[in-house]
Amino acid sequence: MYLPCHYLTQLHSAGRSWLQAVLVIFLLTSVAEGCSAQSPAPQVSALSSLAPAVEKVNNDKTELHIFYIHGIGINPPEEDAGKQVFQVSKDFRDHFCQLKQLHCTSRFVSRSYADRDLFALNKAPDLQYLGTNLWANNDEWNASAPFVDHYELLTDKGKIIYLHEINWWPLVMAAKCRRLVAWDAALVDDDKAHLSICGADTQADKNENGRFTSYHWLNPDEIPVRRSPWPKPAAINRWAKHDLLDWSFTDALLAVGPLHEYLVEGIREVVLDSYKDTDKPQEFIIVSHSLGSYLMFSALDMRSDAKSETPSSQKAAAMAAQRSQSAAALQSNENWQHKFDEVLKNTSHAYFMANQLSLLELANLDESQQGILGVHLAVWGQARASVQEKASVIAFSDPDDLLTWQLPAKDLCATSVIVHNVPVLNAPRWFWFFADPDSAHVHYDRNKTVLDAMFPKEDLPACQ
Repeated sequence: MYLPCHYLTQLHSAGRSWLQAVLVIFLLTSVAEGCSAQSPAPQVSALSSLAPAVEKVNNDKTELHIFYIHGIGINPPEEDAGKQVFQVSKDFRDHFCQLKQLHCTSRFVSRSYADRDLFALNKAPDLQYLGTNLWANNDEWNASAPFVDHYELLTDKGKIIYLHEINWWPLVMAAKCRRLVAWDAALVDDDKAHLSICGADTQADKNENGRFTSYHWLNPDEIPVRRSPWPKPAAINRWAKHDLLDWSFTDALLAVGPLHEYLVEGIREVVLDSYKDTDKPQEFIIVSHSLGSYLMFSALDMRSDAKSETPSSQKAAAMAAQRSQSAAALQSNENWQHKFDEVLKNTSHAYFMANQLSLLELANLDESQQGILGVHLAVWGQARASVQEKASVIAFSDPDDLLTWQLPAKDLCATSVIVHNVPVLNAPRWFWFFADPDSAHVHYDRNKTVLDAMFPKEDLPACQ
């Protein structure tokens, strides 16, 4: 039985009783998937197309590098459930390579870790949560280093696009596994899926001495037991507490709090491991999910950081002093500045999936401008002006995604960055009143509308 989607809206507005609604739901279950599959057509500018960049690769005129950085609350694919094997770019690589403009295959090449300055081996910082060190020993700190997995995407024309998958998730595991996921077992119940991830076996990286591909963050005796008379919360509330708050939102709070400088430092180190001086011109693309957009541009803009390190910013000043303890470290930072300027100058496009700018900026109501993404994007826009090509951002947002907000396009366009806000639908809408917010948040990478928007056919207005 088929009814058009607008008929469901009419039923809803007519104010049916609950019993009538249940009967209608029972009769019209086949409508849900059909209604959800209709994503709005992307309204983006041809300026945002990757077609020219791919053509240059096919003609051996440039190297194309994609930086992929994940967002909050990542989970492993079904085949790796319970493991710390997240493969955060897998969906993107699989679906990106299916585009007719590419037809590529993905190949893993190598992994490298943040391993300098703050992330040197066996130098655990003294950060405490409720009076207890976040990292009890150096092994735990060594297991927390961000890393980058390098892939090659081989096109059907025999050309290579380089993808660098930036993983910052190890840095937040100790805090949220031990302090949120475990402790909430006594209040809510056992979050078996995430407790299993946190308790995965420790596995040393055979290719990197002192590093780990997986770490056992939780023992069974560290998980509090539920005791009476605590009532068990409602099923949907339990799920929301586990998935949205304990596992996901904690990442955002850590990123704007004391771990911000560590996350930014780690991302900078792995970006440098991905940047190579070559004779061939390089072009960079940023594909970022939720919190990743905020972190990536905070990392690439070192100039705003330098301006913000005032006496009122004691933590930033302390970390700057730690990074500059020797002449060698100072020289290293000067080299970093030059390389990041080159990366920004040659970054043509950024694709934001489910960005959280409007939320995270609430933590930056100060004068330092260190955390303000608009400032970082303005630096990118100025860098692009030197090559006479404007920087372009496409921000994809699903209205059913609880953790995304549109970019303030008109404000950001004033910074020489062209911004497009594109609406998409990532998950089925069930009977006009519900869509899985988790699927709405994480399925951008597999949404055909999102991928097609990287090669738009029409030149439509932006900055709206």
